Amino acid sequence: MFPVPAEFPSLPVYDLLAAAAGGRAGVDHRFLKAILDRGEAALPGLLRFAGEDRSSDLLSLDLLLVDLFRHLRTPEAMPFFASVIRRSHEDIPDEVIEAVAPLGAAALETLLELYREFETSDIAFLLAELGVRDPRILEILLDCLETDALLGGLALGIYGDPAAKPALEAMLRQIPEEDRALRYDLEASRDEIDHPKPPREREPFDIWAEYPRISGPALELLSEADILEMTRSADAEYRARAAASFFPGKLSRPARERLLEMAKTDDDPKVRARCWEALSDASESAEIRAAMLAVAADPRAPVEERGGAAVGLSFESAHADVAACIRLLYENPAARAKALEAMWRSADRQFASFIPPHLDDADPAVKRQAILGAGYFNFGAESGRLKKLLNDDTFRDEALFAYALCIPAEISRGRIRGLFRRIEDAAAGLSDEEADTVRMALDQRLIMHGLDPVFENDDADSEEPIEEPTAEIPKAGRNEPCPCGSGKKYKKCHGA
Repeated sequence: MFPVPAEFPSLPVYDLLAAAAGGRAGVDHRFLKAILDRGEAALPGLLRFAGEDRSSDLLSLDLLLVDLFRHLRTPEAMPFFASVIRRSHEDIPDEVIEAVAPLGAAALETLLELYREFETSDIAFLLAELGVRDPRILEILLDCLETDALLGGLALGIYGDPAAKPALEAMLRQIPEEDRALRYDLEASRDEIDHPKPPREREPFDIWAEYPRISGPALELLSEADILEMTRSADAEYRARAAASFFPGKLSRPARERLLEMAKTDDDPKVRARCWEALSDASESAEIRAAMLAVAADPRAPVEERGGAAVGLSFESAHADVAACIRLLYENPAARAKALEAMWRSADRQFASFIPPHLDDADPAVKRQAILGAGYFNFGAESGRLKKLLNDDTFRDEALFAYALCIPAEISRGRIRGLFRRIEDAAAGLSDEEADTVRMALDQRLIMHGLDPVFENDDADSEEPIEEPTAEIPKAGRNEPCPCGSGKKYKKCHGA
C-alpha cells in the first residue's frame, strides 16, 4: 500500500506508521498533521507501534516516535523511551533526553531501574535533570562523584540539592591546587547549589522544524516492482517521484514499457516530463526518439513536458534534429533551465559555449544548471567563479560538485586525497553530506580518466597512500565504451 497524502487523515495511525516504516509513505508536515491533529486519540496507535519489535522494518522510526511523544508530552511513552535508552545507554541521543526530562516524576522509577541495569553517566545525568528530589538520585550522583569527580560534580550542580554540598567540599579538599580546571568546575557546581538558578525553561519543541514540508516514499530502498506499483498511484506527485527514480539508469523491459505508457497517457504534464527523462536510456530507439522529439518541438505542449523530453533526448544530440530542438528550447526563457540540463547531460561540446554566460543568471534554475554544466564540461577557467559560489548557500551543493569536477589539477589516484583536502579548504570545511558529494565527483573524475575510483566503497578517513601512474588517460569518445567497464557507451555512463 502506498497511501497518498490526501488519505493520511483517514488512515489509522498504526497503518500510517507501518507505511512509513516500510518506505511507502514520506514523513513530512502532511504526515505529522494527520497524526497530531487527532490529539490524544492518536496515542493508542502510536503506543501499539512503539511497543512492537520493529527490527525488521525497512526504516527505523525511533527518532520520529521520540519526536511525536516529545510533542505530546505523554508519560505513557516511558516504556518506549526505556527501550531506546537500553539500545543507546552509553550515548543517549539528545532528542531522548529532551523528551524524557520534562516528564519529571513520571520517568523516575523507569530511569532508576535503567541505572541499576547499566550504571552509565548518561542515565545519571538524565536523573539529575528530572527536577525531582529523591534520596536514590542523590546516592547515585554521589557515587558518580567518587568514580569521576568531573562528571559527578557537574551532575550534582544540575541536581542542585544542598545535601550534596559537603561531598563537593570534601572532594575539593582532595583536588590539588594546580588542577585548576577541575577545581573550577567543582566550585561552580558548589556555587550553583548555594545560589540556585530558576528552573531551566526548555525551549518549546517545534516538531515542524525537524521535518520537510513535502516528502515522499523512500524509493531508493524499494524494489523495482514496488516502484512500478507506485506509478499507478492516484496522486500525481507520487507518480512523478516514481518515474523520476528511474533517471538516470538502465531500464528493465517492464520499466521501459510502463514509463512509455505513462509518458503518452498520463494526465499530468509533470509526470509525463519525468517519464520522458527516465526514457533517456531508451532514446536510441527510433520510435521513442521520434516520440520525444515530437513533444519537445511541439509549441502547444506544456513547457515542463517539453523540457523533460529534451533532457530525455540529450544522449542523442548527434542527430541534427535533436540538437536543433534543444537549441530552440534554449531560446524560450521558460524552458532554458531544462535546455541547459540537456546540453550538459549530452557531453556534446557543440553546446559548451552556452554554459558560461549563465553562471550569473538571475533565474536560480538556469544558474543551477549552468553551474553543473561548468563542471561536466570541465571548464577549469571558470573554477574561480565556482569557488566564489561555495559561499552562497543557495548554490553551494551544485558549486561543490562542479568545482570538484573542474578545478585544475593533475588527476591520479595517488593525488586525489590531496585534491579533496584542497577543495575542503576552499569550502571552509565540509559537512558529512558535502564531503560525500565531493568524493563522488572526484571518483567520477578518476573514472573519466580511465582510473579506478578511490572513495567508492572505501573508508573515507583512510589516509593510506595509493600508488598509481599519474599520466592522464584521454577521455573516451561519446560513442565509445565507457572506461569504467560498465559496457555502456561513455555518453550514457560517466559522460552523462
